[in-house]
Amino acid sequence: TRSPGAESELAALADSVAEEFLLSEREREIMRLVGRGYTASAVAEQLVISTNTVNSHIQHIYHKLGIHKRSELISYLHRNG
Repeated sequence: TRSPGAESELAALADSVAEEFLLSEREREIMRLVGRGYTASAVAEQLVISTNTVNSHIQHIYHKLGIHKRSELISYLHRNG
């Protein structure tokens, strides 16, 4: 598990990326959870939305950031820290 400091650092990084790429609030929220290692199913359960909706948001995030997969998103978040 991550320490509280690491969690707040990841949240700050996600916020910075969200502002840079003009992500919606929901995309920002989903990006934070994905960055913490949540699967699409776990994100859906946490946010009480469908897995299809989560996957749609994830695809929008990937498109806006110019990436293609989850590992690239996680690397991007950590590289910018």
